[in-house]
Amino acid sequence: MRVCEIFQTHGEAFFRGKESEALTQIIQEKDHVVVALGGGAFLRDSFRQVVNSHGVSIYLKASVGTLCSRLLQDNLEQRPLLRGLDQQRLKFQVEELLEKRLQAYGEASFFVDTDDQGPQELACKIVELIQAQH
Repeated sequence: MRVCEIFQTHGEAFFRGKESEALTQIIQEKDHVVVALGGGAFLRDSFRQVVNSHGVSIYLKASVGTLCSRLLQDNLEQRPLLRGLDQQRLKFQVEELLEKRLQAYGEASFFVDTDDQGPQELACKIVELIQAQH
């Protein structure tokens, strides 16, 4: 099932539980793996502990304006928490989600500001952070 279908059929709590189970299994069974998490995955205390004890977590921080701009280029219908929102409501929802998630995101090993930076520049910064840690 697609993520939006899981949310519709079983709800967000069910999805987050299955997401956490799958990601925990990957992290515990694989070495030297990169896992790109969605914004809600890092919210569970137990999952943050697993991630941070088995590797490095990096919060790719962006301003509300940058996030909204990126999301508007994406298909919002594929994002269950943002489906059907106009620009104004999207901005409000992004602000609200960030506020709720900021404490959990603060437990990441590193923060990298992504505003006004391209993928190559960000990748280089991330590699430098990880190399400096080891």
